[in-house]
Amino acid sequence: METRKVIGFGNSSFVISLPKGWLRKYNLQKGSQVYLKENGNGALELTAQFKDEEPVQKKITISCEGKNQERIQREIIASYIKDYNTIEVNGKSINKYEQTIRETVKNKLVAVEVIEQTKDKIVIGGFLDYKTISHEVLIKRMDILVRSIFYDIQRVKEEELSDNIVQRDIDIDRLFFLIQRTIKHFLENVTVPREKTVILLKTWDLAHRLERIADDLKRTGRFLKHIKNEGELLEDIITIVKGLEEDYTKTMKAEYTKDMVLAFNLSYRKGEVGKQCDDLYRRDWNKKWAPLITETLKDISASTHRIARGVYS
Repeated sequence: METRKVIGFGNSSFVISLPKGWLRKYNLQKGSQVYLKENGNGALELTAQFKDEEPVQKKITISCEGKNQERIQREIIASYIKDYNTIEVNGKSINKYEQTIRETVKNKLVAVEVIEQTKDKIVIGGFLDYKTISHEVLIKRMDILVRSIFYDIQRVKEEELSDNIVQRDIDIDRLFFLIQRTIKHFLENVTVPREKTVILLKTWDLAHRLERIADDLKRTGRFLKHIKNEGELLEDIITIVKGLEEDYTKTMKAEYTKDMVLAFNLSYRKGEVGKQCDDLYRRDWNKKWAPLITETLKDISASTHRIARGVYS
């Protein structure tokens, strides 16, 4: 192991010298760019270029014995997010779970498929080209889907929209799982600068907020079906939803443009929406579904507020 002394450089910088042999090996010279990454415990990793290693082919086996359909689905999705290339589900009762497994692969996951099936196992596999994944594009697709759900909920009096809203929520889940998987892959397999790591974690958080808003909108749409004949209550809820849509649209504009002033200006809206919902609750607390709807609308406002807070904090 070689040692180097830290040398003062100017009023606020410090430098260390690099071994000539290492510089020659990687064809580095004055002005070349190198990459630093903190690995914890005082370690600092220096590389000549991004380390984009061939990812390890990871396989996991899931036993279906003694588990219900929902548990199997959750384990498959969790394994997908953990970046397993091959997921084997096995057990003597595998046929009972075949439909759930295939629907999970088709409706919840991207770039994987059932590649093998026998009497006691089903194997899921696939390949993601991580270099072609754009988190910015995926976030915008999630955003478009959320806006479409906002639009549909306000038309609940006109037609039955539950199936449309559920399908959009499923599409958002697929994008969210894909973002989770790719970010986990990058953090584990690619050496990236610290600022890039921060961006990846912020993207994860933003995707989670969008997924939460979509889930709450789906619940709102489901609840509204039960009060379609409650004229005043329904109209007041739709008015709040319109306000939430405006807040959400402005918040995403602030997110895309990194407009801190706009984000700060939107920060007070959480309290205003909360007051609207509380007033509605006090008036109609005894009407079925009203308490659930008002609390869900407050959750949507809170998630939107957290997106804005992520812009200015």
